[in-house]
Amino acid sequence: MVSLASSSGLSGSVSWWKFLWLLRIPSKIKIFVWRACWQWIPTLDNIARRGVMTVVCPICGVKPESTLHALWGCSGLADVRSSSAAFQKLPWIADGIFMDFITSCARILVVREMEFLCVVLWRIRWKRNQVVHGVFNRCEGSIVGWAYDFLFKFWDANSKGFELAPLGPVGSSS
Repeated sequence: MVSLASSSGLSGSVSWWKFLWLLRIPSKIKIFVWRACWQWIPTLDNIARRGVMTVVCPICGVKPESTLHALWGCSGLADVRSSSAAFQKLPWIADGIFMDFITSCARILVVREMEFLCVVLWRIRWKRNQVVHGVFNRCEGSIVGWAYDFLFKFWDANSKGFELAPLGPVGSSS
């Protein structure tokens, strides 16, 4: 099992997939991250490749909505990217492959921070879908605060003899 006390989440001896499945986050979030790594979430870029629609991001209205752009690179997510000390350590990759981004994050972040990032990414996707379908008019807001609360409630409900360590300062995105 991956040690929660390790200095970084992903070491050379642990495969990305094994690392992902060992994270202490709900299975639906693990599956979401797995699907994102394979470009299997319905971003406009992925849908456009099938000839269904245009690719411009509905949040920023400027760049194509790839998986990486929708989950991390969009200018509408600047507040999210700057809201946590853990996120300040991450590489800035505006364009590229989501799998490259998430595996580089796993090498930089400790396991708890990586779990937090996965929940944040899942919430970004949920919030983005709300915007696209007219429920919310902005993609920023309470993403980080919600993810922080959700993850601590999940950890608490599943702890049974496991001591929780704090994640560190989280911005006021709630």
